[in-house]
Formats: sequence, structure tokens, C-alpha cells
Amino acid sequence: MNTSKFFLVLACTLVLSKPYFVQGRGYTVYVINDLGPIEKLNVHCKSKDDDLGPHTLGFGEEFYWVFDLNVFGTTLFWCNMDWGNKQGSFEIFNARKEQYKCGNTFDGHYYRKVRKDGVYYNKHRDGDYWKKYSW
Repeated sequence: MNTSKFFLVLACTLVLSKPYFVQGRGYTVYVINDLGPIEKLNVHCKSKDDDLGPHTLGFGEEFYWVFDLNVFGTTLFWCNMDWGNKQGSFEIFNARKEQYKCGNTFDGHYYRKVRKDGVYYNKHRDGDYWKKYSW
């Protein structure tokens, strides 16, 4: 087998081996300020390829972005956040970790609520969020 055929087969195998994350499907991450009525949340999210810029969120406001996964299914976003005297950097989306949690019925939306004691995750806007990170 020549080299170009080998790499073509390898690329197709990698793309097809990601059953829960399909390229072109579209994923959305929401970061929501749930700190309380007077607290502002500063958020700056990035991936290896994209800098989403700084954002300041009032209570109940959200920042979100829509993206496709890279061809290898390794897309990773993290956010630097601060409010009051608290600050931290948090992994907000990791395709390799999320693929095992969501299954085929998942609609591609990821919700992150930032609270006074940490960052909480859910795959639905409503319902019980679980604590992923502490400040």
C-alpha cells in the first residue's frame, strides 16, 4: 500500500471512529453567571485555535459560542474567570471527555453555571447541575 492510500484510510478511520461527535454537527457551550444579583463575572475563553475574547457578565447573563470539532475529535476550550477576589482557569469543554457522557441522544449543548463556590456542569439548561470545579 502506498503512503497516500495509507494516510487516506487512516484519516477516514479516525473520523468514523467518533460515534458521538460528528464533524459539522455543531456544539454550543454556555457560560452563565449564577453568582448573585450584584456580582459581575469576567470570562475569557480560548482553544488552541480560537480566542473568544474577554466578556463581562451580569447576574443571569450568559456567554456562548458555537463550534465544530477538529478532525481528530480533540477540541478543547478553557476559560479564565474572575469575580471579586476569586480567579481561576477551567477546562470548559474537552471533546475526549464529553463523548463518554452524552450518548447518541445528546443535542450538542453544554451548560456551565458559575457560582460563588465553583463551576457547575449540566447538559440541559434546567435541572440539577453538578459541581466540577471549586475556586
